[in-house]
Amino acid sequence: MPYLGLLLLISCLWACSSQAPVAGNAPQPSASVSGSPAPDSLPDDQVLNPFYLPRLGYRDLLATGEAQDTAPLPSEAEPAPRPTATADISTIERSTFSGQVLDDAGRPMNGVLVQVRSLNRSVVFTAETLTVEGSYHFSNAPAGIQLEIIISAPGYATRRRVEVLKSNKQGDPQANHYDFGGGTTSTPSPTPQASATGTLPSYAPAPAPLTPVGASAPAYFYYRAPGSGLSVDGSASLGLLQRILNQLNQNRRPPLTLVRPWDVLALEALPAESPVSLGPLRLEMGLRTQTLASGATVHDWAARLAVPALTREERSNTHLIVLLEQNDLLQQTRLPGAASAPVPLLDVIAQGLETLDTELKNGDLVSLVRFGAEAQVLLEGQAFSGTQALSEALAAAPALAPGHDLPQGLQTAYQLAQQYVQPGRGTRVLLLGTGLVPDTLQADMLEAEALVSSQAEQGTGLSVIACGLQLHEQRLHQLSSLGRGALLRLESAVDVPRVFGTLLPGLLAPAVRQLAVQLESPTGLNLLSSSSESSAAQGLRWQSALLPGAQQGFWQRYDGAALSDTAVFRLRLRYTDAQNQSQERVYERSVAQLRQQYQSGVNDVRLIAMLYQGLRQELSPAQAQQELDGHLQGHQTPLAQRYRPLIQQWRNLP
Repeated sequence: MPYLGLLLLISCLWACSSQAPVAGNAPQPSASVSGSPAPDSLPDDQVLNPFYLPRLGYRDLLATGEAQDTAPLPSEAEPAPRPTATADISTIERSTFSGQVLDDAGRPMNGVLVQVRSLNRSVVFTAETLTVEGSYHFSNAPAGIQLEIIISAPGYATRRRVEVLKSNKQGDPQANHYDFGGGTTSTPSPTPQASATGTLPSYAPAPAPLTPVGASAPAYFYYRAPGSGLSVDGSASLGLLQRILNQLNQNRRPPLTLVRPWDVLALEALPAESPVSLGPLRLEMGLRTQTLASGATVHDWAARLAVPALTREERSNTHLIVLLEQNDLLQQTRLPGAASAPVPLLDVIAQGLETLDTELKNGDLVSLVRFGAEAQVLLEGQAFSGTQALSEALAAAPALAPGHDLPQGLQTAYQLAQQYVQPGRGTRVLLLGTGLVPDTLQADMLEAEALVSSQAEQGTGLSVIACGLQLHEQRLHQLSSLGRGALLRLESAVDVPRVFGTLLPGLLAPAVRQLAVQLESPTGLNLLSSSSESSAAQGLRWQSALLPGAQQGFWQRYDGAALSDTAVFRLRLRYTDAQNQSQERVYERSVAQLRQQYQSGVNDVRLIAMLYQGLRQELSPAQAQQELDGHLQGHQTPLAQRYRPLIQQWRNLP
């Protein structure tokens, strides 16, 4: 038996050796990362010994084309080679980048949408922002991989470029700086509308044709205010309305930068008839079909979205830490007052702090930190006592050298938050500032954003009051979003009661953040005009908040396609709630139902939209008068009584 086992072993060894390659041709391990030869380095007729089968590592797959590191780009011309990304993505550093968007005359362009996305499947990164005074800025972007930067604006060709960020640990403001337009080149869009140089074309004054909206292409309301960033989150200022009315009363046409109907529909007191509850939101929606003097039949759709006001007694106790920026701009700026005389910005802030004092209640704590070149604690953990604690502390504050050390101010505020932690009492930092810092301090902003984000995860949120008319609103929006908070604008003395009073509970604990509103209309309708800038593209979102006591109005007009009574309008709402959980609510009604709902509101919203369409030269005075004499003739509400004279003032403008 032992001899039999030995014979079997010899037979097996002989069988294996008969299949081995010829001596000298056996594959040898190479110096590749995987410790085996790359598959395309072997002759086609090579027979591999099972003991030398190569392990297909990540780079080997890249070499064979079986896997790719980057997602394919849209098919388009490539006038210049792309920057090369790092091959090692095991450790990705984060960096910042910025740039300018200029028109073909080299002038800064406001309100241009700038989007960025990673082209690396292993590193997911997407973000978007709007240009302010022609500039854009992104933080916390991955370095060392290919990023595609896309800019778009109504009336312009879309532009793209692919860049690889440097790590830029030294904070060099020019290290990752990418401009568009003004003679720069970029990857052209699939359907170029500009010259071969790739410069941005001149703005087309006529509005671009609107894309038909149907069930197959839902419309996301995407609000963009030129020069002022995202505006649907309650950041619109009553000072805006005041400035428009002042212009009209002086028989002057307001500049287009002020004429933003989506902002006005967040500020005007739209009627509330029979709202439907959708979680914390209240919604009303209606549809009216009418025949214009021209004989055309149109469908006017309107909606009002709101969050019920929260009283001082209803809100939870809070430790409120006011973080006040101190710089030359705040000291020198003068804002419109309740009358016509301008008021120093710091005086308006002091009025706000006085109002804020009155909005506190028993069980609240308040602290005041001021920062410039350094941070000062002016009031620490003061229990509510009915006195003007904040305003008095600011009035008695010692001199402070102006500066921009926001990280130091935040660190001081968060240290105070940790000292006064108490079960059942929330903590909120309220930043008052402009967001304007020198380019040399971009690294500080990255540090500030990381700090705000980490503290929000630990339970200390941050909201923002953007002070004045000169702002970096995109940066302030970013901070409030990272802080799981909201942003309001303070640009006139008339804003004080609303910002520091009515909407204060929402600043302390926002109930609806990151709100996206999607309308799905019946197939076959064509969108003629809208109170917003709308897009049929899928997936558009904006960082926003709808505070308790705030609202947002919507209006759209469709052509006269026949509408069945059973056809459906569907409104889809996605948002983050007070517990930081993603929520979705859907409200749908048939055409027959909508014709019985919110009819007065549809007409009120139409009157507001009419004025601002006229000021934006999207509607002629004759067309407006025909509507006023037609289906709007019998419409009499308090809001209608206010807007009819305003529309007449617009029609009489030179």
